[in-house]
Amino acid sequence: MKTKRPFLLWLLSLIFVAVSFRYMLQIIDAIKNWNLLLVIQYRFGPLYPVVQGFFLAGGFILSAILLLSRVNWAPTFSAIVVLLTAVWYWVDREVLNLNPPAFKDQLFSIVVCVVLLGLTLGTLWVLQPYMILSNVEALEESSDSSSSGGTNEQQ
Repeated sequence: MKTKRPFLLWLLSLIFVAVSFRYMLQIIDAIKNWNLLLVIQYRFGPLYPVVQGFFLAGGFILSAILLLSRVNWAPTFSAIVVLLTAVWYWVDREVLNLNPPAFKDQLFSIVVCVVLLGLTLGTLWVLQPYMILSNVEALEESSDSSSSGGTNEQQ
């Protein structure tokens, strides 16, 4: 049975592609300004934004592809990518930053992060039933639902 992809799936995949594009721009910008980052002694060197952008861009583009392919574990993978991105954002902002902002200056960022995480994870949870089962699971499901019939059934 083939079902249509819901609009929410297209929308979330488009957002993931846009976020991936943002991290690709971070890579391009770091490479373009490599010498400047070396001169100003950017923390962890210019390789840091390149590696960070590579992994996050790859995670989001892979999430978008898996969601559009409707792989049954795509929402779980996408949720892990989103959670890791949020955790990395706050680790980068609070732990790795030389001058972290005061807590009162971060309240808006915390609220926005929690709301976006809730919306994204909720959307992924809602999309879970629209994913296509793998062949093995589909065979197991069809064999469980069918009755053997015949002489083995008693009244």
